[in-house]
Amino acid sequence: MENKENVFDTIADEHQENNEQPIPNNSSEYDYNNLPDTPVGDMKKYVRQNLDGKTVKILSAKLFEATTDDEEITALTNKDIRYKKPRFILTYDSKNDEGLNDREYLSGVIQFVQKDGSLSQPKFFNPSGENQISNLWRLVAAKKNIEPEDLSPREFMGFLNSGISVKLADTVVKYNKTEHHKNLPVEIL
Repeated sequence: MENKENVFDTIADEHQENNEQPIPNNSSEYDYNNLPDTPVGDMKKYVRQNLDGKTVKILSAKLFEATTDDEEITALTNKDIRYKKPRFILTYDSKNDEGLNDREYLSGVIQFVQKDGSLSQPKFFNPSGENQISNLWRLVAAKKNIEPEDLSPREFMGFLNSGISVKLADTVVKYNKTEHHKNLPVEIL
């Protein structure tokens, strides 16, 4: 009987020989059932529409935690403080010209890097902060008729995901020395 080599062992050996990048520790397998059925040639790129002055309903507020692959930032005021930026996305019920729900990424949420390398719980609000998430936090607190310091992160996220309507403003944001326009909530109705 002829001795046949295992094909999978051969592939694994070739992987090592080609010095391919290892799979990151925090990576998880993507469920292919979540992939779109739309052919790539028919896919539409998301294009941000100007929603200045429009009233929309927030369909969802989602927070995606920072990962070990995200850039680590050193605080300007204290070099011993390091943090990473999770992603925060508001999705609105309005549709852009491509038929996709309008959405906006808001900056300002941070997670501190702990001494053991793990990340803290997300921090949304900074009393002296003038970032996008702190401004939204203040709007929610005002609507709930409480002080911003008395609002909890769970209450904040629950409120945003409760089907509220907001008035948006076209807001100019500078990032990497370039001006960008964002549709940010300025009033909760």
